[in-house]
Amino acid sequence: MAAGDDAGAGTVMPPPTGTGGQTVADTGTSPVTAGGGHSGPSTVTAPPTDAGGHAGADIVTPPILAAGTDLGAGADAPALTMATLPTTVRDNALALSTDLAQAGVVFNDATRLLEGGLWSTPADSNNQVAYLGMFTTDIHAVLNDINAALANPNGVTVSGNAYTLSATDTAVLQQVQGQLQTLLTEAPQSIGNSNNAITAQELIHTTQTAILNEINNDGALATALAANPYPTGTGANNVGFEALPIGADDAASLAAASAPGATLAQIGSVFNAAADLAVGGLNATNLGQFDADMKAIAAGLTNLVNNPTALNAIEFGEVGTDPALTTIHLQTVLNQINLQINDFDAKYATDPNVAARSTNDNLLDIIDIVQNDTALNTAAGGHGNPGTVGGFAEFPAYLNGADGPNAHGGTITQFQDDQAQTNFWAKFIAEANVINNQLDNVAAGNNTTAGELQALITEIQNYNSFGAAFDHSQGGVFGARFDNELLGGTLLTDTNAAVQGLQGIMGGDTGAALAADQAQIQPLVWALLLTPTTSPATTFRLAADHMSARLRRWREQPRSPVSRKARSRPMARPQEQQALPLPRPASKPMDRSAK
Repeated sequence: MAAGDDAGAGTVMPPPTGTGGQTVADTGTSPVTAGGGHSGPSTVTAPPTDAGGHAGADIVTPPILAAGTDLGAGADAPALTMATLPTTVRDNALALSTDLAQAGVVFNDATRLLEGGLWSTPADSNNQVAYLGMFTTDIHAVLNDINAALANPNGVTVSGNAYTLSATDTAVLQQVQGQLQTLLTEAPQSIGNSNNAITAQELIHTTQTAILNEINNDGALATALAANPYPTGTGANNVGFEALPIGADDAASLAAASAPGATLAQIGSVFNAAADLAVGGLNATNLGQFDADMKAIAAGLTNLVNNPTALNAIEFGEVGTDPALTTIHLQTVLNQINLQINDFDAKYATDPNVAARSTNDNLLDIIDIVQNDTALNTAAGGHGNPGTVGGFAEFPAYLNGADGPNAHGGTITQFQDDQAQTNFWAKFIAEANVINNQLDNVAAGNNTTAGELQALITEIQNYNSFGAAFDHSQGGVFGARFDNELLGGTLLTDTNAAVQGLQGIMGGDTGAALAADQAQIQPLVWALLLTPTTSPATTFRLAADHMSARLRRWREQPRSPVSRKARSRPMARPQEQQALPLPRPASKPMDRSAK
């Protein structure tokens, strides 16, 4: 922890048992420090309101809200009658229940909405609903459930199993009642960057993490919740009131992450701390700490992607072009970290609504990239599959639509294009198919004269310019949703990799070096099978589905190993790269609606 930071500020303690019931080891240190001005430890003794109208963090009296107020306490909420609890289907999950796991599932949704901060304007743009209203709806639903559980202790369940409230449980839930009301009071005041908004953001951060502390440090209740994990759209199992990822951003951790030879686990631990810090919002009091975290992460990742020995260790056991794809994923993470530092962080001063939405999408996307690449997941300290342990760990998940964890219609919905955006995606997809065919030919050893290769490089560069320029022209929620795809993240990575591979072929590489060049460009082969349409309903989600399906089929084909040592050139450093990208395929289905 940096000098002057408050060790108790926003600290989230791990539960006695982890997801799936595993015991969490006690390291003897505070696992997550989210300082930067966030106030107070778990129990806050502020008065009910301060001079600015902010609620105290512990108002024990259960609130009674008017009917019709976002499923407010006291409103006539329908009872939840699901055969299997908890449900992750949003419409059902918000219904009244005395199941504490169900309340925790909705609370998890609220926690994920808080990443980067709440936003309210525009209220609904291109089918992207502002997070403020969804967050308060979630918290009202959780409060209704807690009120109902306390009013009917004999009817309390956890994941459908009868659960007897102890005196400790009752005291914790009574404290949570008041804290939920604090969240409802502060949420509308937290939008923007005024002093009043900053105070509200700090109280939201403190209160949200305090609730997680209290639930997860109630031994019996935490054990019951951990015994009943449920699948989510992130691919990781969650439990009700899922704890935030464990990380550290003290001075020693920052130094370790940014030093030459830093492991992805060390870098990821700092990322976890930064992501936890962003819960509730980023502002003048905590952006300095967040920025220091991001810069340490960027330094560590830059060292890593330019260290062939370290990359070989991460990618050991991968075959064919899989090592090249893992490197592309790692470079994409670095580019998106730099996008956060150079673009989104500054927007908190000029357009906090867009900054909050951008940061939410960007940080959660970075997590998904690492978690869904087996080699990166393992190197970061995970078990190879998406999970809540190790660096770049999954956040608590969103609620989903009616057809399962990956269904649409949940908290985050598909982006609904207008006509100009539809026209853009149609052209973007059609050009991707053309480039795909050309890269196929080059990877097969055809069309490799200097003139043909230079023409293809120019075409890819023009393709990037087209995508980046359109994204920049749109701004707003479109930019918040797709900047990290088109402006400086995934698209940037893929173009640089493709151009580098093509330049190697054009330069006369042979043998293992040529094989490495071909591997480097082949993960970028998309077969976008969409038929361009003029319908405004066209969405990037559909394109991503087709791209991912093609990539899965490609990766299932038998291939010969290509050693990392065959590369004659390291990946370009970020400052050397040109913003000339081609869209990235993912090693998992990319669901932009799941962010």
